[in-house]
Order: sequence, then structure tokens, then C-alpha cells
Amino acid sequence: MKASDIPTKFPAPFANAAPGSNIRAIPATSQIGIQDGAASIPDGFPPNCFLPVGAGGIPPWGADMNGLMNQETAWARWLAAGGPLQWDSAFSTVIGGYPSGAVVASVTLGLGFWWISLADDNATNPDTGGANWRLLIGGLTMVSGQCHLKFVSTTSINLIPYNGSYVIINGLQRQIPSAGVSAANTGVYINGTAGQNLAALTFYWVYLFNNAGTLTLDFCTTGHQPDTAVGNNGVEIKIGDPTRALVGMVYTDISSLFAGKPLVRSWFNRRPVALAGNFLSVNTGNTYWTDLSSSLHVSALVWAGEIADISIEGAAYTNVGSGGANIALGINGVVETPPSGLGPNSTGTSYASGYDLPCTVRYARDNLTDGLYTWAAYGSTLVGAIASYSIGIFGRIG
Repeated sequence: MKASDIPTKFPAPFANAAPGSNIRAIPATSQIGIQDGAASIPDGFPPNCFLPVGAGGIPPWGADMNGLMNQETAWARWLAAGGPLQWDSAFSTVIGGYPSGAVVASVTLGLGFWWISLADDNATNPDTGGANWRLLIGGLTMVSGQCHLKFVSTTSINLIPYNGSYVIINGLQRQIPSAGVSAANTGVYINGTAGQNLAALTFYWVYLFNNAGTLTLDFCTTGHQPDTAVGNNGVEIKIGDPTRALVGMVYTDISSLFAGKPLVRSWFNRRPVALAGNFLSVNTGNTYWTDLSSSLHVSALVWAGEIADISIEGAAYTNVGSGGANIALGINGVVETPPSGLGPNSTGTSYASGYDLPCTVRYARDNLTDGLYTWAAYGSTLVGAIASYSIGIFGRIG
């Protein structure tokens, strides 16, 4: 069959201008015993229409023929015009539910949104959260993750559209406004309760939810997991709550403020985070690993599985020939690397007084879990020596 084989469309239903006495709708119940010769959906034309008149037969009603052809051609005309078909409760009941693969237009979501049935005999209403339906948009499977959570100021973050504007929440595709979805550090939702203020020095996952038609951010202390429900499968949600879709994480400072880009991270469309701490001159005479200065610390939020590539760069020397300067990188108060001397062999060799040698310690990890991480420089030396360092911590997350 070819595209050119398309038949002529009905410009109007058959018998559209017939007088009322010459056309009638075909009833859904049998007319046998009610009106002789009348057609119905279950019987068609009744048996007495097929008998000769002389044998007691009754001719078919012309009004029935007009009514039947009118109904059929009205639907043919509607479909030829591309008219949408919405979910119909009464029709669903009569047929025992929609078949797998059936497509109906959404009533509540507006033009361009369609539902496809994922099961036979599907009698649930997709627009009210019925099971076994998946949302389509423009005939295509719905998309998500077209957003980015960004740091705006110490009192504001914003979930902005990015490479589109759609995100899936509880199996429904929602559009992020062009201005984004913003949240302050006060008067916000925390763990589902409105009008709360963020606590100081606290880690929160940030979820998006549909708040009676308005997309809203919820700061939560409960972690996330991929959903497995039909229509929402694979969407990262708050554990046990598919109404909350994960969009980011934040960590507040001592004043309960948002503390900059490394401490406001987006789940979608992540961007690498560059870390560059202070470059300082510090020293230690301790023979055990010592945090050289809190002013050297760098901090960032890390998603599970992200690569955190951090290094200490600079130079060091000792004040006595028998001394040795050691340097190590620590993460959240734990030394990451074994002791290593500064020099070509990195074995803890002692250096003569006045040596000013380049030092580099680099450590990359991809096995961290969601959370806040702080990197520090640790130093140590031998008994009676002073190790001096001119160093900084640098790195990249993601």
C-alpha cells in the first residue's frame, strides 16, 4: 500500500442533513420485543429483517441505516482529522480495559501529552496515577534531567532549565519554569515540612516535588535510590518516596548559608569542580603526622563514584642535615598516603640544612560516597628537626 492510496475523506458524517425522522442513533441494547425490525449494537438488524414480508418479515429501517453509517463516518472523519482520543471510563468498562500499546491523550497535562498502556485489560485512569501507563510527549518517550542546580548567592540556589526544561517526578513529566525553581536558606521545605530554616554545618540532599501544581525544592537528610516502579523506573528518588526526585545536594556553613559552588552540587548535568586553596608557608617539628594548617584545607561535596583528584604542590626543606621532611594528604582527618620523603626517591630521605626541594603528593579516589570531604596537608619530621613547607592544595572533582 502506498501513501497515495489514501481514500477520500468524509467532509461530514453520512446523512448529516437527514431529517430527524430519517435517522436515529443505534442503541447499545437489543430492540427485539421493543420495536420490530429496529437495529441495535448487539443484534445488528434483527432476524425478522431477513424474512420475506409474506412470511412475517419486517424491512430494515432506513433510519437505522442512516444512523449506523452516520456514527461510523463520524468516527472516520474524526480520525482522518487527527482528532485525539482521551481515556474514557465508560468505554474502558465496556471493553474490559485498554489493550497493551493503546495510546490516549492526557486530559490533565494538556496538549502534546499522551499515555501509552503497558498492559492488556488496563482499566486504570492514567491521569489520576493509574498503574501500567507510561507518559509520551509528542509521540516520543518522555525525557528527564534537563536541569542544573546552581549556587546563586549565600542565601539562594536555583534549579534552572538546561538543554531543555523537563524532569520526571513520580512517573509524570514536569516542565521547569524558564526562571527556574529557587530556594532560600530560610522558610523552605525540610524533610517535607514547610517554613523551616536550614541548620548550620549540615548536609542535605535536595529533591524536587510537585507542590499542588508548583515545583518546589525539599531539603532532606534521607538519601536516595533508583525507583523501580513502572513509568518511573530508573529515576533517582528519595528513599521510599517517589514523589521526591533528586536534583542536588548542599552543605551549609557555620552561619547556615550556602557556601559556594563546591558545596552546592547538581545531580543532573554536573560540572567539574576546581579546588584551589591558599598557598602558605608552614612548619612542624613533630615526629608524627600533623595537620599543618586549617588555612590550607579545601572542601567539596562529592557524589558517589565521582573521581576526586587532589594534590599538594610546593616545596619543603629541613633546618638540620639529619632531619627529614615528610608530607601527606589527608581526607576528613585521615592520612591518605603513607609517609613519603621529599626528593627524587620519595622514601623519606633526610636532607641537608637549607635544601629547598619540590614536593608533590597526589591522590585520586573514585570510591567515595555522597557527602562532604575536606582535604588537608599533613607533615612530620625527625627528632630535633624543623620541617618547613611552602605549599598549597589543588584538585578537581568530577
